[in-house]
Amino acid sequence: MTYSFKKSLLLFLSLAIMIFAFQCKKEMTVAVASVSIAPTEVTIEPAQTATLVPTITPADASNKEVIWTTVDATIASITPSGVVTGIKLGTTNATVTTRDGFKKATVKVFVTGDFSYATPNATFATNGTAAQSVAPKFTGNISGIGIYSIVSGAPTTGV
Repeated sequence: MTYSFKKSLLLFLSLAIMIFAFQCKKEMTVAVASVSIAPTEVTIEPAQTATLVPTITPADASNKEVIWTTVDATIASITPSGVVTGIKLGTTNATVTTRDGFKKATVKVFVTGDFSYATPNATFATNGTAAQSVAPKFTGNISGIGIYSIVSGAPTTGV
């Protein structure tokens, strides 16, 4: 073999090895090992929002796509980007699931706050007097448990 042919063959083989190595590296994927959510617990009021942030490990995972869900969407809803919105008072869970490996993490979402509820006019008899028509109104804070009663249309807290 001539020197020129050997040199060309060596160059060709080197180029073929580089292309093969590049293709192998390009096709390698890094699997998701776990996912977590920050913050680990959320307390919001109706119509308020909070952003949940997923952390996928390892950091160089190939597919970082996630799916967000809530157990009870009537209490809190969640967007595909992890923004949770309080709908009504209550507690639910928000869960993030990775598309790669279906790893999951869950946080509690508490929707709390003051509330007010008014019913249509009702007729009550008070202290043996003639019946009065009042618009009962219930108010209070959901974080405490109490019995609410109506006295002449004004709410009072009971036991």
